[in-house]
Amino acid sequence: MWVPRNHPYWVFYFITFIVIGSFFLLNLFVGVVISSFNKQKDDLGGLKHLTELQTEWIETQNKVLTSKPMPKARMPHNKLGRFCYLINESQYFDMLIYTCIILNTFLLTLKWGN
Repeated sequence: MWVPRNHPYWVFYFITFIVIGSFFLLNLFVGVVISSFNKQKDDLGGLKHLTELQTEWIETQNKVLTSKPMPKARMPHNKLGRFCYLINESQYFDMLIYTCIILNTFLLTLKWGN
């Protein structure tokens, strides 16, 4: 007996719908929880009465105070390591890499533009 709209492929549709729908609802729930947490943290931290610009300034100061400078790498003692180090520190090498990236992007644009 034939049943209308009864096809085995509908199984894939509903499984995909359930998986994507559950991820969407989970993301909404997590977003609300994080938003509520940040609001409570701001209320308790005394940032409630500051303007947005003042809050951004405080956050910038905190990032600057907690950041640590990275030590510069020392030149290796062996010949191969020193050669690779000098190539890596060269401005010409940087320009070569940038040129390769731009050419690659341009070539991909030409290939997919047709």
